[in-house]
Amino acid sequence: MRDLELDEWVKACREGREPPPALYAPNMGSMGKLIIGSNSPVYVPPLDLAPPYAVLNGGRHVGLQFLKRVNQRKSIITVGEVLGDRTGRSSFSSVMCVVTPLLESDPKDDNELRFWEELAVDAVNHFIEHYRVLAKRPFVQPITPAVIQEFHIGTDYGSGVENWVPTGRGSGHMNGFGGAIADDIDVQIRNAVAQSDPPDFAQVLFAEVQNNADLRNWRMVVIDTAILFEVFLTSLIRFVAAQRGKSDVEIEKLLNQKNGLPHNVEYLAMHVLEEVTGFAFKQDSRFRDWKEKVASLRNDLVHGRKRDVTAEEAEGAFQAANAARDVLRERCLQ
Repeated sequence: MRDLELDEWVKACREGREPPPALYAPNMGSMGKLIIGSNSPVYVPPLDLAPPYAVLNGGRHVGLQFLKRVNQRKSIITVGEVLGDRTGRSSFSSVMCVVTPLLESDPKDDNELRFWEELAVDAVNHFIEHYRVLAKRPFVQPITPAVIQEFHIGTDYGSGVENWVPTGRGSGHMNGFGGAIADDIDVQIRNAVAQSDPPDFAQVLFAEVQNNADLRNWRMVVIDTAILFEVFLTSLIRFVAAQRGKSDVEIEKLLNQKNGLPHNVEYLAMHVLEEVTGFAFKQDSRFRDWKEKVASLRNDLVHGRKRDVTAEEAEGAFQAANAARDVLRERCLQ
């Protein structure tokens, strides 16, 4: 049977009229039917049915409207949101993002298109920050360009005429099927999963830093970067001390206070490291950068003195930690 409601929606869209209210966005998998990802804007409810959320993000006013539905390729369409659906794979989400002031001319190149894509993602993530807390949906996570099937960037000419440009490039390059994992990596994975041990903790932390950077979770980038450096510093002290004949008991005394609690990372970097290796890291400019951009910033975050972190602060912390790690490897592992 033909879906007459869907036919009316497509006809209105093609004629430039306001689409009629519908229970779901059009998405049919057979030839000759409308598929999301074509050059027709995805349906969202009219303004009188669902007023948009007015979002202020980065100094720009953005209006957001959402449509969610599940099992879009089944014969019976169910509209709703699956609780616990972290990635939106089940709760299909369509978003209309209207930026003020409106775009008055067509985007001229890929960089300009990418700018509007990033702006839309940032606005939606600002919404999600509040939605997951106030609506008690802690499982909802920030989005990245890679999880968006396609962007439709529209130009409003001010006379009721609009032009839509579909784009959809994800966050990075695409690996073709059969070549996504290099042969040597595949061997490493097979060997690792054949054992019951978890992955190396430092490698897990580094993966979390990369993941949070992709999600624009700059706060966690800084915190995980700080933890990653502390793991490296502690491992370095243990390794050099053992190489120089220290017993396990002696090493534990170096790393811990008399009450058994670990020394803080700054004490390790300023005093214990020099005692073990002879290198006065505290006199190096890279120590000062690490202390300011990583250790102090991390302390402000975890102790509640600071809440928000910028992309520049996160990048600075990561670079400072890398520079500190590089000089310690150079000076202490000779």
